[in-house]
Amino acid sequence: MTGSGTNFKPQIWDIVKARIYFDDMLAYKDRPVLVLDEVYNLYCSLKITSNIERKGLGEYNIKLWKAAGLNKPSNIRLSKFLVLEQKSIIEKYGVLYPLDRKELIDQINKFIIVNEANYTKNFIKKVEKRIDENLPP
Repeated sequence: MTGSGTNFKPQIWDIVKARIYFDDMLAYKDRPVLVLDEVYNLYCSLKITSNIERKGLGEYNIKLWKAAGLNKPSNIRLSKFLVLEQKSIIEKYGVLYPLDRKELIDQINKFIIVNEANYTKNFIKKVEKRIDENLPP
């Protein structure tokens, strides 16, 4: 692991350890995340889990996990988007390699298309139901 403390400034594609607070803000877990972007010292990122039993479009299995600095095979959770402050970033594990970057981008695009299609289908169903009930759309 390299870089730590508040002086460490993550870059896009870095895999870092971050302090993630639960919804109640009383408890937290230090876990790996993938940094996707930085805007005004806020880091757009995705959670990473070592629970590789999770399957499906919302999970990307990191192929070169050892080279990326992770201790175990891991998945990037596409549905677990986070915005983190600089002070939440603890240290750098490594960086996501180009092979995984390309495949992750492809999977994110598929994930967005499927979710958009599902949203549209649900919206159409709601409108059709309102029409059937003679309600304004």
